[in-house]
Amino acid sequence: MRRLPNYMPLLVVFVIIIILYFSLSTSPSKYEQELSSSELQLISGDVLDLKKFHGQYYIIHAFASWCEVCKDDFVFLKAMHEKTQVPIIGIAMNDKLGKLRLLNKEKWPYDYIAIDSEMKIARLIRSKAIPETIIINPNGRVILRYIGGLDKQAVDGKIIPLLMR
Repeated sequence: MRRLPNYMPLLVVFVIIIILYFSLSTSPSKYEQELSSSELQLISGDVLDLKKFHGQYYIIHAFASWCEVCKDDFVFLKAMHEKTQVPIIGIAMNDKLGKLRLLNKEKWPYDYIAIDSEMKIARLIRSKAIPETIIINPNGRVILRYIGGLDKQAVDGKIIPLLMR
């Protein structure tokens, strides 16, 4: 019994290494695999298969037509798109197509827009709030969730550097 305490620090280090290994693993989680293989119903009537983005970065931006902070994000999202050319998918949460049509489409920063009136996509992407910006890497892993309105510091200091790797 006296030898067990001698090995305890080594055991603790070993457990920490295993936890770090699995948390930093490059393979997507079950949730991320489900997200990357999903199809979204677009407001155009088309279906967008997210498998299309395998091997490249893409952005999912959860917003709503009635959310003023979300509309403020449009400027930052357009700037990100211009600097990185990364596709941006807008998900209109708890919204109706009629309300979206009232918005100025010229200001939309999105390459694709899906409507989520029943919050199915929100559950799929595990959205916590709007606006929310989710960055997915070429391996299908969520590498950043930015909840709240975007600002220049977040875009230039955090998001664009991730996308330019």
